[in-house]
Amino acid sequence: MFLLSLVGAVTPGCGGALSDGGSDEALGGLAEALSVDTSKTYNIVGVGSDKCVQPKGGSTGAGTDAVISTCSGGVAQRFQFIAQSGGYYSIKNVSSGLCLDVTDASTSSGALIKQWSCSGGAYQQFLIDDAGSGTVKLTARHSGLVIDVIGGGTGNGTGLQQWGWGGSTNQKFTLVASGTSGGGGDPCAISLSDKPDGFAAQSGGTTGGGNATPIQVTTTSQLKQYLEDGQARVLHILNDLDFRTAARTVSGCEKKASCDALGKSIKEFRVGSTCNSDEVTSTRTRNEITINVKSNKTVIGMGDGVTLRGVSFNLGNQENLIFRNLDIRDVNPGLIEAGDGFTLTASKHVWIDHCSFALISDGYIDVGTTAAETSTHPDYITLSWSYIDGRTPYQCGGQHSFVNFANNAKMTWHHNWYDNSSGRNPKLGGALMQAHLYNNYWLNTSYFCITAAENAQARVESNYFENASKPHWLQSPGAIAIDGGNVYTGKSTSSSRDVGGSVFSVPYSYTKDSGTAARDRVKACSGPRRIQ
Repeated sequence: MFLLSLVGAVTPGCGGALSDGGSDEALGGLAEALSVDTSKTYNIVGVGSDKCVQPKGGSTGAGTDAVISTCSGGVAQRFQFIAQSGGYYSIKNVSSGLCLDVTDASTSSGALIKQWSCSGGAYQQFLIDDAGSGTVKLTARHSGLVIDVIGGGTGNGTGLQQWGWGGSTNQKFTLVASGTSGGGGDPCAISLSDKPDGFAAQSGGTTGGGNATPIQVTTTSQLKQYLEDGQARVLHILNDLDFRTAARTVSGCEKKASCDALGKSIKEFRVGSTCNSDEVTSTRTRNEITINVKSNKTVIGMGDGVTLRGVSFNLGNQENLIFRNLDIRDVNPGLIEAGDGFTLTASKHVWIDHCSFALISDGYIDVGTTAAETSTHPDYITLSWSYIDGRTPYQCGGQHSFVNFANNAKMTWHHNWYDNSSGRNPKLGGALMQAHLYNNYWLNTSYFCITAAENAQARVESNYFENASKPHWLQSPGAIAIDGGNVYTGKSTSSSRDVGGSVFSVPYSYTKDSGTAARDRVKACSGPRRIQ
């Protein structure tokens, strides 16, 4: 964490009453009031605890106690300082939009600090006084008392009160820059206010749970319950979740011969009832949970993102769904065809953004079906800024072979990183398939990156292919069009770079980076990022 340099002139405090301890003298004289950059957001970190101020439980509800908690980078620990008269500031929580408030406008020591609707009252205004060595005290305008960690506690959930200044570390805080109030600080940070683009923004757009009051999710049962109910939901996941169950026996087909995968000798195992001539019937165990997601949901991993282990999201024929800032992994990685990351059979209006995927049995993102075209099909989907890790010690060659297929959908891929995988990156099929792929990065692909077959159409623009086999591979009947901005290095320069057939016109506006700039941005910023 980096201590913010407070900006503006450092001037003696004026207009603020002395605390009831009269102990400004503890600083060697009259305290100095400091000014801050109101365009930025800050973590308020307790000196005695090294923990961050936030609403209890990350709640967005009015009347919630302000407490200290382990600094996570989450939006619930970010505050904007709003200038008032006389050098005072209201302190507004970025997550809830509510201001720190002295309960009942009390002037007594021990009154709790809560969050409440921002009114601009004196009981919601604080002077930022220099407490020495880069620390500050926060003095309430109406009472002259300072914000104090109750009892000098250091445990998560310890509350805040106002108290007379005594100069102890539980009354001192550091203000740590955590971005800008407009969300433009860290170039890789993401904002809760971001909107989908590409095909997900077409035909009415994708809004997920819309304006539903955000619900803080901390358990696997909560996430499953809220995603499978019939109500619009906005779900903020606050911590990692492990969905893996006790082992369940499953029948399948094991390869007769072993192979090497990342230095490990293995026999691949495929879940299925009919074995091929090079396979024998055997059993293994599986332990995933499938969540059957209903329409109108937004799911966001807070802070720097959260890890979800052993969960497979089935979006079926539902619509209007947003998933962001999630690390999805460990879905039966030792088996083949035993669970996807996301399954979108006939899903419409879906945005998957800033996610990462690793060690998943079958498709990381599978869209549509491999069956013949039907009257129901997926549509208006965008996959953006996501990281796909294809390395696996459970498949021959050490690379995943079933990463991503899409059939009969209008779908956009941009700023995604396919890292060390084998095939289906993506595999495209179906006469209704319109795939727009721009500013993506493929690294060390052993089989193929993009293939268009079965009358699918793909527009491939300003991507970066590094040591990747078959960058764009045309399997008749299919169609591929490119621009002049794709970059090919290593074996990508001599492998299939097919072009041909009639391709759709992109129906939306978009801005492309150069292929090289796209690679650099994707390497720096794909996958879960800090929310500001």
